[in-house]
Amino acid sequence: MSQTIVSQFILIIGLLAVGYVCRKLDVIDENAGKYLSKILLCLTIPATAIEAAIGKPLENLANVLVFLGIASALFVVVPLIGKLLCKIMKWSEVYRLMLTFGNTGFVGIPVSAAVWGQESVFYVTLFMMTFNIAFFTWGVATMKRISGYNVNAEALGRPKPSFKQRVAKTWRDLLNPGIISALLALLIFLFQIPIQEDLARLISTVASINTPLAMIVIGASLASVPIKDIFNDKYVYLFAAIKLMALPALVLAVLAFCPIDPLLVGIFVVLECMPVAGNLSMIAIQYHGDINLVSKATALTTLFFIPSVLFWSYIVRLVVAI
Repeated sequence: MSQTIVSQFILIIGLLAVGYVCRKLDVIDENAGKYLSKILLCLTIPATAIEAAIGKPLENLANVLVFLGIASALFVVVPLIGKLLCKIMKWSEVYRLMLTFGNTGFVGIPVSAAVWGQESVFYVTLFMMTFNIAFFTWGVATMKRISGYNVNAEALGRPKPSFKQRVAKTWRDLLNPGIISALLALLIFLFQIPIQEDLARLISTVASINTPLAMIVIGASLASVPIKDIFNDKYVYLFAAIKLMALPALVLAVLAFCPIDPLLVGIFVVLECMPVAGNLSMIAIQYHGDINLVSKATALTTLFFIPSVLFWSYIVRLVVAI
């Protein structure tokens, strides 16, 4: 188990290093990073969401519904915890996003399989569906608001948009590739919609690009942050401790007393041990957010997530006897 997790960790660090070197050698410049981020957000991440639903049998419906309910609740409760934390610590709301969204797909699937077995992979793909809906609605909207991407029209000397124009813009923002793909994935899964084999292979091939490309782009963004700044920021250390230790502890404390399958408890706890999601770096680049902070937190939580997973998987086994 631990060997699989360590192998995944080494792969992540290697891909980050490739991106870092490419940026330093100017193989990937700032403009290239933005275009690659757009490819990730509009193509490969949506393909990953749809691929996760294709061919997944609808078995043990009670467990599936319970899992989807808890996953949905987490994407309400964790942002509220993040909001309170940011208010107390006087932190940027970027910390709230980083607390909410972990690297579920690339890291979560193989790590969960290594810790809890192949049965858990199906549930992680369900979690990814709820993740994508939350990310491409609340997550993207919050990043835009924090960064001031949506500039007030009056400040630019343009007339204030009408109610109809504002509604139309809201719909355009919601109907992005990410949310459309997440909804399609849910429909494919819930209604067991068959996908033609060649189309499924095409979607799978595009999805396979997502992981290496995302890590390379994140590595390239790290090149703009001095190495000493990554390890000298005490607030990022504190955040990493909260994300990797305190949040899994809270999830375990609540779910251990719920009458649900112990396997589901274990999966949720391990998923809360994941490092900051690479998707956040993509939208930080795309919408001019604080990419330095996101890159530092991604790097630091990636370095420390292995001990967190090993510790909490051991504690879960003691508490709920999986």
